[in-house]
Amino acid sequence: MQLIWVSGPVGRIRRINLTLRNLLTIAAISVFACILLGVCLEFAGFRFAIEYDPQLAHKMGNLYSETEFNKLKNQYESRMSQVEQDLTAFQDRLTVLDNLNKKLKFMATPPPLITKKGVSTAQGGPMLNLAPRSDADLIDNLGDVYENENLLLKYTDTSIDYWKSEVQWLETKPILFPLQGSIAISSPYGKRIDPIAGRMGFHPGLDFQETIGTNVFSTAKGIVKNAGWDAEYGSNIIIDHGDGYETRYAHLSRLLVKTGEAVGQHELIGLTGNTGRSTGPHLHYEIIKDGHFINPESMLIQLAHK
Repeated sequence: MQLIWVSGPVGRIRRINLTLRNLLTIAAISVFACILLGVCLEFAGFRFAIEYDPQLAHKMGNLYSETEFNKLKNQYESRMSQVEQDLTAFQDRLTVLDNLNKKLKFMATPPPLITKKGVSTAQGGPMLNLAPRSDADLIDNLGDVYENENLLLKYTDTSIDYWKSEVQWLETKPILFPLQGSIAISSPYGKRIDPIAGRMGFHPGLDFQETIGTNVFSTAKGIVKNAGWDAEYGSNIIIDHGDGYETRYAHLSRLLVKTGEAVGQHELIGLTGNTGRSTGPHLHYEIIKDGHFINPESMLIQLAHK
């Protein structure tokens, strides 16, 4: 194909030969120029939007200015730091709960106290699926994590307070054995032939057979009501645990606490012996509730569950 170009009535005549190759080259250059122009216009538009209308830039291409980017970065780092601190605090609370759990396992509440201090765990109701979440940016997601962590921390704090109160309550109840190691009961609670008088009588406690000088421990925390001598009980200790509970430890060879002294649960208070009205070395142990003797087997763990 040949094009003839005349520039005016007496102008010079120019001839342009258009081959297929030339046409393709011109078309390619035109397309490239259009693309380049479009990119430049889009870049200029984004720059204009970033500087004068950031919200429009966000909608157009999720673009942020350097100032906005630094602000988002600082927010992200701040939230991440808070999340890490909360996770550390949560781990500390889990450690506290684990220690309380170990303590509760050691004290294993006997049946008489379960019926008195029962806690309902009944739950129910339909389960509804959670609504699907829409896409959110990173900061919003971290905000959700932070809020959920706060709720979790509040829940663990409530759990810790509850179980602490349960442990403190159990520590005032005579549920532990007064001796360590293997236990041998030489005389149970209730009616029996009295070993000294030789006739039927009532035995208000448990007799644990043991050698002289064995450690005797308080079965619950409380205040020593009396530590001294009695013709029947020999050297003995009475501890007031509150809530109407008292315990007695009799026929001791040595007293390691004094009247009015505060003692903790499982604290060493004396040594076994053979003092008072006794036929041999042993520990006589009583539990008194509201002024009446009760069977220690109903309170002591291991025995109460048999």
